[in-house]
Amino acid sequence: MWGTVGIMYDADKAKAILGDAPIASLDVIFNKDVAAKFEKCGISVLDSWQDILPMVARYLGQPQLSADPANLNAVISKLAEIKPLLRRIATSGYYEQLADGELCLAIGYSGDAMIARASKSNACILRRSCGLFPVRGRSSRPVNDRCCAAPVAAGPVSR
Repeated sequence: MWGTVGIMYDADKAKAILGDAPIASLDVIFNKDVAAKFEKCGISVLDSWQDILPMVARYLGQPQLSADPANLNAVISKLAEIKPLLRRIATSGYYEQLADGELCLAIGYSGDAMIARASKSNACILRRSCGLFPVRGRSSRPVNDRCCAAPVAAGPVSR
């Protein structure tokens, strides 16, 4: 799992906010109406353009991150739209805050998710964010009774 990026969340807090709706899309971070539901309990994204910008581009339906001004402006606009909802933009410490209950949702590294999960059993990660890191030959399956390892949809999901 080294090198993967995904959505980490506190299962109890996510269930309190979304009910039984699954966290199976990047909508929870990049759709401002959905993300606003998580603002009070805390959202964090990585301070890593190499990880976040391609993820946003894929979320917007772009095949890859591009230097094309229109495509790049769309990515930047999406990030500017959700920035007020974010508590943290950092590459360290967010997983500890997730485990301590100071955050309920984060885009983070899979290794950090494993640390958070070891500290608190309801910290989870969704692997294969945006299809950027495909895991061939593996199906979605529970990691434990509170965590899931479902793929994240590449684009907005209609509800």
